[in-house]
Amino acid sequence: SRTKRRDRSTGVLQEPATYLNCSSPRVLSLAMSDLMTHDLLAQPAHPFVAALLGGIVLGSAVAFRMYAVGGILGISGLTGGLVKGKHAELERIAFFGGLLTGGVLGFGIVPGHLRPFADTYSIYRALLAGSAVGFGTGLGSGCTSGHGIGGLSRFSPRSAVAVATFMLTGAVSASLASSAAATVQATPLGAVPTWGAVLTGTAIGLSILLFNTVLARFAGKRDGMIHALDPTDPVGRQLALDAKMLRERQLGVVRVTVEFLTAVAFGLGLCVSSMSDPYKVASFLDLTGIGTNTWDASLAFVMGGALLVATPIFQFIVRQKLERCGLRTAVEREQVEACDCCAPLVSTYDIPAVHTTWKDKKLIVGSAIFGLGWGAGGICPGPGIVSITGVGAGHGSVVVIGAWLITFFLGQYLRFVAA
Repeated sequence: SRTKRRDRSTGVLQEPATYLNCSSPRVLSLAMSDLMTHDLLAQPAHPFVAALLGGIVLGSAVAFRMYAVGGILGISGLTGGLVKGKHAELERIAFFGGLLTGGVLGFGIVPGHLRPFADTYSIYRALLAGSAVGFGTGLGSGCTSGHGIGGLSRFSPRSAVAVATFMLTGAVSASLASSAAATVQATPLGAVPTWGAVLTGTAIGLSILLFNTVLARFAGKRDGMIHALDPTDPVGRQLALDAKMLRERQLGVVRVTVEFLTAVAFGLGLCVSSMSDPYKVASFLDLTGIGTNTWDASLAFVMGGALLVATPIFQFIVRQKLERCGLRTAVEREQVEACDCCAPLVSTYDIPAVHTTWKDKKLIVGSAIFGLGWGAGGICPGPGIVSITGVGAGHGSVVVIGAWLITFFLGQYLRFVAA
């Protein structure tokens, strides 16, 4: 029976406390759900876990593009094509638009991934950093996505040398230029990313890539009826030609859609991992922060998460398809099923050979220049484009990011002219 108890300090009789009966599974489930919703999901996410999850999305996007489109997801390479005048390639334009869309989604889901540029981040720093990144990535044929994720997952010696070079020069540049101190005064545009925001962004990014995989897999199936037609019969030959043209147009639409959605997922991955925040990048590269406890190791978890996904997918799936594709003639590649040979949406692969020598002056010099610009500004091509979606929220942000982007494309153009 429930009886009143007298409080020893006041002498007043009190009603006995009522406790929640957690023996019921339903009550326990509701209690845990309420705890998860109101407590855990609203708490700030651990930066290392957010970086790891964002890296997984980035690595999945890179691996998917190698599988479906047969090419490396290198942001500087895709933008470089636009600079070279390849505007007719709708896939490049769709990818660029997808990055912007991913940035808009990321800003809505994880607003704390981006911060206005601080007053200490001068316009001259942006101009020099942007031009160095643009020229360096053009000369070195890649950046953190192309060489870092796409190259290391393929065990490419060239990419390994490029990554080591721009990481070294990036650390030297950031430490000498005090890059972390130049961005630390700015505050994020929103609250610090929460568990709910990080998990939502990760789930959406991976869901988009899963949809892409299903779309590419079914759209890439070859039509066996085309090859069943008699090529010696004029009518059959014309029917086969018309069917191939129709199929190519259909695949073109699918490729544009897939490129756009892949870029959206990639942009979300940049936001979830906070790679779009120059301070996060600068705090990793600026080694002077190690002694003052301001060094941020999040960037290592981004790359680790990306390689955790991209490496096994390439080594155990894409590489085997690539080898089988290379052993067959163009006619044979058209006749086999997409699951057996080649990428689903193309007939040949456009992936550099991993045995290419790394003793290349352009590769090393270009990677070094890119690292200098990356370390000084804390921005590389992908995050620079995604950052457009957050400009205007802070003083000087429009000018700074605009200056960086203009000089970035100018640097790529100068490299193209000088080639």
